Amino acid sequence: MQKKPKWWGTAVAYGWIFDSKQARAIEKAEVILDAADACFLNLGYEKTTISRIAKTASTSVGSIYQRFPEKKHIMFVSRLRQFVREDVYRLQLSELQRSSKSTEDLVFKHLMTLSASMRERYKVRRAFKELARSDKQAAQIRHDNIEFWGDHLMDLLIRKEQLRDTPGLRAKGAFLSKIIFSTLDDLFEDDLSDSFSLNVVLMLRDMIMSFVRQHKLQ
Repeated sequence: MQKKPKWWGTAVAYGWIFDSKQARAIEKAEVILDAADACFLNLGYEKTTISRIAKTASTSVGSIYQRFPEKKHIMFVSRLRQFVREDVYRLQLSELQRSSKSTEDLVFKHLMTLSASMRERYKVRRAFKELARSDKQAAQIRHDNIEFWGDHLMDLLIRKEQLRDTPGLRAKGAFLSKIIFSTLDDLFEDDLSDSFSLNVVLMLRDMIMSFVRQHKLQ
């Protein structure tokens, strides 16, 4: 029996994919997800159809529905699969918290790590954002992801600057994370230069450091 991917159990638990113990079914699901990613990348979510995914995956529409209830569930599993693959970025964030460098340097590295994570397959991320506008579950997944990164940022600031860890501070951190995400979401267009992107990251760093100074005075 083939070892199931790390994301499989979560996807099954949420009802995003039908469970199977057959190695062929697991392999086929991966093929369908890869094909869907390519379609979402090129066409966006709305213009991607199950028929197009099936054609790209060299399979039938019926084969897809044997594994996924709806198109949106394919997108959910795609994002979950990517989230699991981003373990390398979360590890980098954990390492930052143990660093002896200045808070300003670490915030900059935090933002660059987040940028690297978001740059990877950003058009697929944009397709997911498109879905989140009309689907409550997708919106919740996106919200949870933003909160996850916001908590990591607050952990870093609280540890380095000895800020008081309060629900109020965490709530402000979540709001700060929304600003960061909404800014970085539009940062990876093909016609934007690396120098412009870097300037945006520096602007966000300065905003975060202003937030730190304000709360150190309280």
